Amino acid sequence: MSYRVRLTHHAEADFDPLFEFVLERELARDGGNLDLAEQALDATRQGIATLRSEDSYP
Repeated sequence: MSYRVRLTHHAEADFDPLFEFVLERELARDGGNLDLAEQALDATRQGIATLRSEDSYP
């Protein structure tokens, strides 16, 4: 079985402020991880891809 996953424009638009939030938080920290915002975005994309995959469910 496979699923079709579609994000609304509103959901897609939410990625930008989330990215900015993580990036700003890390910039404010001593030794902050500037790659963390991109890693979080990649993890979200991978999670969505998992939902699309027919192999993600037994």
